[in-house]
Amino acid sequence: AVAVVQRDGGLTAADRAAVARVVADINRDLPRGVEPPGLAPGPVSSDGTSQLLIANLKVGGDSELLLEDVTLLRDSLAAAAPPGLEAKVTGPAGISADAIEVFGGINSTLLLATTLLVFVLLLIIYRSPIFWILPLLAVGVAEFTVRGLGYLIADAGVVVNGQSAGILL
Repeated sequence: AVAVVQRDGGLTAADRAAVARVVADINRDLPRGVEPPGLAPGPVSSDGTSQLLIANLKVGGDSELLLEDVTLLRDSLAAAAPPGLEAKVTGPAGISADAIEVFGGINSTLLLATTLLVFVLLLIIYRSPIFWILPLLAVGVAEFTVRGLGYLIADAGVVVNGQSAGILL
């Protein structure tokens, strides 16, 4: 994770003290995914307006742990920042956390939208208050069967990534 703290007029002594407090707080009790030595202050820009903070994260593909660590870093910096100091978390960890948050609910939304569309089309085609349920029920059984088989395949050691799991739906 790479955090950037920035103030347009240049970092003040209060800004540097706030950053030092955040570094000390996080390093005192390292979060689960943060590797020693913890959060390390990086270089200050040549114009003195920005500073990097770097944390090596090892989350082993655990998206919840990644989100937890990035959120902790963002919240800690936001809470300690004096007015006018901007703090952003970026780098591979920040970008991945943002992607997880953005795309986390997309499969459920896609499934719901598709189900509603198919429901409306089946009502129009069959013109019956009950016959639409049979095709939707068959699709539901197929979905749960494929998910179960996907779980068994992954449990057997085959790598199933987020992209293939998303396409499965």
